[in-house]
Formats: sequence, C-alpha cells, structure tokens
Amino acid sequence: MAVQTSRYFRNLDGTVLMLSGENVEPSAPKVDGIEEITAAEFDASMAAYQAARQKAVDDAFAARQAAAKSAYSVLSLLPGIGPETAKYLTRYTP
Repeated sequence: MAVQTSRYFRNLDGTVLMLSGENVEPSAPKVDGIEEITAAEFDASMAAYQAARQKAVDDAFAARQAAAKSAYSVLSLLPGIGPETAKYLTRYTP
C-alpha cells in the first residue's frame, strides 16, 4: 500500500516548497536558510500568495477598464466618431 508523505519548507526569500513522495520520507534540501514548516503554515502562505495574485489581476483589470473609459470619453466626443465607434475602438461599454 502506497503511503503519501509530504514535507514543507520556506526559502530565504519567503517562498514555500512542498516535497512529496510515496513510501519515502522526502529529504530536506541541503541549502542554508531553508526551514521546515508545518502544512498549516504552507497552506496559509499559499492562500496569501493566491490572494495577492488575484488582487494584482483585479487591479490590472480595473486599470484597463479605467483607461478604456478615458479613451472612450475622448473618442466619443470627436466629430465623425461617435459613441458606437468609440465603444468598438476602446472595447468599453458605458
């Protein structure tokens, strides 16, 4: 019967690492400064990373929307362009 074993580590830069294996005890990396952590600490670090990554994605999307809105506002006022063409060019929907 295969038994999955996992160990968790934190690198000097704060990144985390999970080593897993079946029917073996994963050995610790031979690097100064790497510390073994608990599964709960690993999970908390991963959750924080995923939250920060999602925030970065949301911020980038909001910035793109703000830029599109600004471009739309300017283009829609220009003679000969109008709101429909401005929506198409900027991909902004008011």
